[in-house]
Amino acid sequence: MGLCSIALLGGVGYYVATLPKELPASKKAVVDEPSRREDVKVYRPRYEKGELKLDPGTVKPPEKTDPKVFAVNSYLKNLGFIPKGAALKTCTVKDGLATLDFNAEFETTYGTEDEQTVVKGLMTTMAQFSDVHAVKMTVEGKPLETLGNIDLTQPLPVPVPEKSGGGPEGVPPPDGTSR
Repeated sequence: MGLCSIALLGGVGYYVATLPKELPASKKAVVDEPSRREDVKVYRPRYEKGELKLDPGTVKPPEKTDPKVFAVNSYLKNLGFIPKGAALKTCTVKDGLATLDFNAEFETTYGTEDEQTVVKGLMTTMAQFSDVHAVKMTVEGKPLETLGNIDLTQPLPVPVPEKSGGGPEGVPPPDGTSR
């Protein structure tokens, strides 16, 4: 989260420093306020005929909250089997790779179906952010090598949404397809 904040502040500082002193009259009406926050998709899992479906909802993250961290933690709260207190602490993105650093409560034993629900939901959640192409997970800064039967030693590519606009059901599972 710290690196994301520093990069954001640096980018805003550069942007402000390079702005012309006076905007042309045609541009004045369309300048956005820098405090605007984008909505994020928060997914709610459900099973239909034995198949995992992720229903999206749109939420505006609170002020001074990393949208990626907010979206992931909101998803985790929608899972009834995640230990209370389990949460994403930070998300850093470098060269398209998002590192999700969870607290110690996240590292626990899950059932096979639960593992799939966690990973598919996290990957679908991260797919909404255009700067994220793959994800690796850590717990308290240490690499998370597995989540039950799911190998996490290599970064997982985020799923690519289908052009048809099919929503989360149009998002394939993390099976090697990358952006």
